[in-house]
Amino acid sequence: MRGKTVLITGGAGFIGSNLARSLSDSNRVIVLDNLSTGTLANLAGVDVKFIKGNVLNKALVERVCKQVDYVFHLAAMTSVVQSVEEPERCYKLNLLATLSILDSCVKHGIKKFVFTSSAAVYGNSPKLPKREDMLPMPISPYAASKLGVEHACIVYNYLYRLNFVCLRVFNVYGPRQDPSNQYSGVISKFMQAALSNKPLIIYGDGTQTRDFVYVVDVVDALQRAATARVNGVFNIATGNATPIQRLAKLVIKLTGSKSSIKHLPRREGDVRASRASIAKAKRLLGWKPKIGLEQGLGYTIEWFKTKA
Repeated sequence: MRGKTVLITGGAGFIGSNLARSLSDSNRVIVLDNLSTGTLANLAGVDVKFIKGNVLNKALVERVCKQVDYVFHLAAMTSVVQSVEEPERCYKLNLLATLSILDSCVKHGIKKFVFTSSAAVYGNSPKLPKREDMLPMPISPYAASKLGVEHACIVYNYLYRLNFVCLRVFNVYGPRQDPSNQYSGVISKFMQAALSNKPLIIYGDGTQTRDFVYVVDVVDALQRAATARVNGVFNIATGNATPIQRLAKLVIKLTGSKSSIKHLPRREGDVRASRASIAKAKRLLGWKPKIGLEQGLGYTIEWFKTKA
């Protein structure tokens, strides 16, 4: 993508700031973020127009959408645990705010709406790998809100011809993921603990699996989603399942840490097993991951060391 004007909601966050960094070299990038979890430090040295604001502000969203060609919608309550604690707030932020953005996209002829959905929509369905044509089984307000947006996108495409792609992103990790956020991803928390020689906390017995995908690969998928002449829902992952216990041991090994592993009770809303089929994204988006887990962990460790 070159020479376009793009809006990234949540662009000061983990994935959003990495996307802004990638797009800003050859596009005009507008970032809308209320800085509730993102930080301006994530955008240091990146040529963007930053607007501090909330996606619930309809008038603000309307003004910004007038200016852009593409919308990447990443702003959201991103935690399963927090959504269980505050379900109404989750639906307001993740679903109702998105409906307003979709309305603005239709009104101003946005070329493509790209949404970061989640693997959480699959829930605890025992069938692996997870395929886009499987029946979703959300078990948290977070997952239900993401699925609701997917369905809304399908309706807006059918009724108003709004082009869209929803990416069911699995477990993303990499630079700029904030471990101090109590709802942050497991890898960033493991990194922070290991580099401080503190215990790595696992909720449950550690046999639960996740499909971890490096943030640079996710950014590539987002950009391909915007320019591909296709609408629909796609898994973004590696197709490999990693047990959390193995991940913890790998982080300890790669960091040279003296940390131990501590187990706590399983958390409500957490899924048991996760592994994706990425055949559809390969076929229709021309996308596949390039960074393996150990390589990506190495890059992430080096970034964390610069921030220590």
